Amino acid sequence: MHLLLIDDHALFREGLKFLLRGLDQDLAIDEAGSVDAAAARRETAYDLVLLDLNLPGVGHLEALASIREAFPQAPVVVLSGEGDTFSSGAPRWGSLAPWRPPTMKC
Repeated sequence: MHLLLIDDHALFREGLKFLLRGLDQDLAIDEAGSVDAAAARRETAYDLVLLDLNLPGVGHLEALASIREAFPQAPVVVLSGEGDTFSSGAPRWGSLAPWRPPTMKC
């Protein structure tokens, strides 16, 4: 499986990559710190995109729409610590169903 992890926090990306590789050592993970950096990889075929919606310089739905346009074949899973992400319309823009950790109060 080949996935793209988009988040502006390098420490979070490293931690998530560590956890994911613990589940599957053969997992190929590319990373990007911004929507523009991710879109530059549009020629790469990904099986899954993990997207933080709280990226600097771009609105939530704009980020999601840009990633869906760049990678139309890949499912997108939204990563967000914000409680209102999904009420703001993310599923309408092609995100997979929301999942909130039990500790998140919304």
